[in-house]
Amino acid sequence: METINKSETLILYSDQNDPYFNQALEYYLLTELEQYHQIFFLWINAPCAFIGRNQNPWKELKLDKMEANEIPLLRRKSGGGTVYHDEGNLNVSFISPHRKSDGYKNLRVIQAAASKFGLQLQATDRYDLRWQGHKVTGSAFYMYKKRKMHHCTLLVDVDESALWEVLNFEHEAYQSKSVQSIKSPVVNLKKGNDIMSMDRIKASVIEAIATEFNLGHVSVHKPQDIVEDWDLLRHYVDGFKSLTWLYGETPDFKYTSETGREYQVKKGQYQGHFFSESLITNFESKSKKDGDKPEGGMNVLFENYNPLTDEMIQIMDKDGHIVHPELKPDIPDEKLLSMYKTMVKSRVTDTKTLQFQRQGRILTYAPNLGQEAAQVGTIAASEKTDWVASAFRELGAWLYREAPLYKILLYWYGNEEGMKMPEDVRILPVSIPIASQLQHATGLAYASVYKGENDVVLGYVGDGGTSQGDFHEALNFAGVMNVPCVFIVQNNQFAISTRRAIQTRAKTIAQKSLAYGIPGYQVDGNDIFAVYAVTKWLLTGREMERVQPLLKPTLIDWGPIQLQMIQQSIVIILKLKSGKRKTRLIDLKNT
Repeated sequence: METINKSETLILYSDQNDPYFNQALEYYLLTELEQYHQIFFLWINAPCAFIGRNQNPWKELKLDKMEANEIPLLRRKSGGGTVYHDEGNLNVSFISPHRKSDGYKNLRVIQAAASKFGLQLQATDRYDLRWQGHKVTGSAFYMYKKRKMHHCTLLVDVDESALWEVLNFEHEAYQSKSVQSIKSPVVNLKKGNDIMSMDRIKASVIEAIATEFNLGHVSVHKPQDIVEDWDLLRHYVDGFKSLTWLYGETPDFKYTSETGREYQVKKGQYQGHFFSESLITNFESKSKKDGDKPEGGMNVLFENYNPLTDEMIQIMDKDGHIVHPELKPDIPDEKLLSMYKTMVKSRVTDTKTLQFQRQGRILTYAPNLGQEAAQVGTIAASEKTDWVASAFRELGAWLYREAPLYKILLYWYGNEEGMKMPEDVRILPVSIPIASQLQHATGLAYASVYKGENDVVLGYVGDGGTSQGDFHEALNFAGVMNVPCVFIVQNNQFAISTRRAIQTRAKTIAQKSLAYGIPGYQVDGNDIFAVYAVTKWLLTGREMERVQPLLKPTLIDWGPIQLQMIQQSIVIILKLKSGKRKTRLIDLKNT
């Protein structure tokens, strides 16, 4: 890295055309280099489209065209309208103390640079520059603490056909309070003087900066000369790339489809998915295929569900009768058979392993009796790329995910290697401290959003764990950060030997979700169809194949699970004064 004198002024030109890098570098200059009184930053981007801080990308841009042409979307920290960038744009940022910032003085730099080529530009009260009535420069501003950034883009030799292909001016389907771009006639400066090139206009702008701000001789630096914290810069890049920033910051809006249906979209999401017109088309196509039953589908059930009531979502009753056929999920026979086989395998394994523990052949074991449907139903509705954050009673989930049985038994024999799963099995190790695994689940979900990945995390816990501090911290963080995590409560009515009635006064576990501002549902945990349908709906929406991730945390109360062994009796080993050991069977029904 070149050693430079940290004087009052810095002129920097980026030698990279990655738009996310340049946006992050600009933010780094504003927030991290306060030792410089004035910073002038010039850069050129590869093809991309920028929207303003408070704009709606679906309303402003033809996102399908951008995706087809691999043109990335970026959202500015500053306001203003939508602009298209490519190698024919020169971008200039002026960073200074806000009391010293003068937008028109900054524009005079651009005017002086253009005049070198015989082009006279006129400034408007919107801080635009025009040549012969056509816009060649637009401006936007952003404040950070006591510093102000004024950035503008100069159209030199932009691909105008690409520009008009990605901009969208058909807004009738969208109703919102987002900032709407104003269509203006634009022109490239090269049309006024064909000898103009990017190198020449860049040199002219730097010369004009030195003249306008009385800098005398100036040196132009590169990013590697001044960036000291590359990890922080990469953090900014990841943040500007994240789906939450690009789409989740969109002001709430209403979309009217071609069928005339209206959809409320909040934080860029509809039913836990990032909005897209194709998503709505798929929803409506699925509704039509299913006979369009608006009165009895999962959609209406979830939108109207109130966790304060004692309502429990159920499809199949305890006798095996389908009581809500309109909610029954369409599970392929092969998959349904696989789910059933896993439940049987879990039950047999559970019984045998408990016998081993009672015989002293293994150290300890947490039984799973009665929880097979709650575990297999949830995991079967997820994707293999989704993470599982286990407590210690998730045998059915482990087996369905094809965790090697010998490893599971190895763990209960006391060898920690048993929880070292194959790389393609996304299951975290058993977390013995009650509810601590929910912290891990929330962290993984946050990482998924941060990295722009399409993964969801399933965090399992017992009803007793909902009275732990880790439960509160995990759900509070998840609610604030809006991460894709489903918190699954296997509600067997006992926290080891403590009845639910004396470890929480909440009428239902599901209603605890209200304190964190997230949805909560109570579902029959013994009903494999209800468990699968609810999980599938949350993760994908109307049983669609997932094309976008769940983007909000959710609490599901699977209960009351009929855990016969725990409800009827528990074996307690008491050490008597005589030093002898006695096994006592205690009936918990009447305690």
